[in-house]
Amino acid sequence: MDFTQKQMAMKTWFTFEDRELQYRARDNSGEVAFSVDYEAVPANSRRVFNRNNWLRNVGVLWCVIGVIQIGLALASGAIGPGAAFWFVIGAGCLAFYRLTWSEYTVFDTPHGPLFVINDKNHDAIVAAIDEKRKAGLLAWYHSLDFSDEPAAEAQTVEWLMKQDVLTKAEGEARLAELREESTILLGSSDSKPGPQIH
Repeated sequence: MDFTQKQMAMKTWFTFEDRELQYRARDNSGEVAFSVDYEAVPANSRRVFNRNNWLRNVGVLWCVIGVIQIGLALASGAIGPGAAFWFVIGAGCLAFYRLTWSEYTVFDTPHGPLFVINDKNHDAIVAAIDEKRKAGLLAWYHSLDFSDEPAAEAQTVEWLMKQDVLTKAEGEARLAELREESTILLGSSDSKPGPQIH
């Protein structure tokens, strides 16, 4: 499964392979490419907004100057085509500011950040990353190991719940299974006869 995204100068490529994600990104500052195991992609992400605030501020300023010019021209009765010049320039700057406004969802992996552009493919890419990450983690922790310390296994189950790999119901079921197995093991050790006094 492959996805390509483009937003102004930013272009990203996502190739979903069986065990890892191949990622490549290019913008005006350069290009980066790496592969990352799905299990290494964090459950949490952050939002990044790329906005040219200078363009917005200049646009607002020119619109205000334009409105003042139009008001003065109307008050003096000398309205002409040049009266709205600064207002049109300012409105154009604001429109360009809005067109160049970019939003990204960013996953910070050990190999570098994954930028997912907020476009028509955004939700599908984020869902695919999440699905592959959960499947990878479940493959690693598919069953409980009763030979381990029950407390360590319980921590693993709680961590999987925090990673949204297990639902609350699934996690509680695994924890109940752990408690039951611990009780059985404790019960069997308690039933062993102690030293006999003669």
